[in-house]
Amino acid sequence: MNATARVESLTKYYGVLAFTTREFCNRLSRPPDARLIDCVIVKGKSVPLELFELQHKFSRENFREIARSYGEAFALYQEGKFSEAERIFRSLSNTDKPSAVLGQRCAEFAAHPPQEWRGVFTLTTK
Repeated sequence: MNATARVESLTKYYGVLAFTTREFCNRLSRPPDARLIDCVIVKGKSVPLELFELQHKFSRENFREIARSYGEAFALYQEGKFSEAERIFRSLSNTDKPSAVLGQRCAEFAAHPPQEWRGVFTLTTK
């Protein structure tokens, strides 16, 4: 299975309609509004992928506001400040599925920190 199919399959995991990667966004002459959801290594690959949710007609009205807060939390998460990131993700999690996913991950990492954290999550399932 190729990386594109794996990225598409992650939409259910994160609860979004569609993902794109930074590589794809960089090819667009006028990329739409988007937010970075995660930086992951999918099973069977070794190169990290940055997953972006594009704003679309079914996005919440406050997409940009959520994206801003999520971005703050995600920066803390990548720095290894899991407890601080969790607080922000949890505040968004009632209306934003990716925040619930990352909030739970941050709680687990705060309790059991990864030994060598580089800001990239390795997915162990397809």
